[in-house]
Amino acid sequence: MESVSRNLTHYKKYVALWTASTVSYFGSNITTLALQVLVLVRLGGNAVDVGWVSSARWLPYAAL
Repeated sequence: MESVSRNLTHYKKYVALWTASTVSYFGSNITTLALQVLVLVRLGGNAVDVGWVSSARWLPYAAL
């Protein structure tokens, strides 16, 4: 009987897709955090301004 378990390197396209998805996810989260820090530190904003910037990313979905 042949062994069903294979090394993950056998599935190179899946590993590439998984890696790209992970990098994209972390990049999106880092961008969200960086925008909030930018509003607070560099632009002198407050919590309400951070809320406006955070909610602005949903405007394209609401518009469509």
